Amino acid sequence: EHAVLFGTEVLSGWLHVSRARLDGSLEVEELRPSPCEDRSWIFDGNSSLYISHNCDDIDGRGIQRMQLHQNGTVRSIESLVEGSPHVVAGMGGMALSNRYVAWLESSPSSPSGVRVAPRSGDVRIRQISDDKLSAPLWFRTKKRLVRPIPITFDSEDGAFTLHGQIFEPDSKNVSGSVVYTHGGTHAHSLVSLLSLASSIRPKRDAYI
Repeated sequence: EHAVLFGTEVLSGWLHVSRARLDGSLEVEELRPSPCEDRSWIFDGNSSLYISHNCDDIDGRGIQRMQLHQNGTVRSIESLVEGSPHVVAGMGGMALSNRYVAWLESSPSSPSGVRVAPRSGDVRIRQISDDKLSAPLWFRTKKRLVRPIPITFDSEDGAFTLHGQIFEPDSKNVSGSVVYTHGGTHAHSLVSLLSLASSIRPKRDAYI
């Protein structure tokens, strides 16, 4: 009743959840100004806003629970999942039930699975999906996966810093590496689904 929430990158050049006051002042401000992006979010209709973001690490995605005042200003921020170059949480958005918030999360050691946490009380995250049913090929490829190394490099015109990841094979019989540029926070590496480094042909140099 006091504010409307929406996403925009007009204010800072970064995509952030912002609020516009409904008192006629036309005041618009980002809920959390910072050099990072909010990639998806869901509001519970009361006071809690859940955000998938890359503010912990620009090459990863974590999830925060933001408690809001009635006027839309931030009361508190709590981290549910800390983002890192090896953790991607909240891709494709999140979902709410009466008691839980749910999201997809993956890492080099676990396939994309459904995690849930209580909407109130202590944060006790648990996985409710069965990897053997949702990712039956995972157990055949798990040993071939590697932890990517985050890198940055300048664009050709020097105007931008590009972010990417290097996948290096962990076998002495394979040479070369794969350089993966994820193109922005909307396309972070779903590391649990990739085994790019292991696909390089043995005994051949390959840099992509």
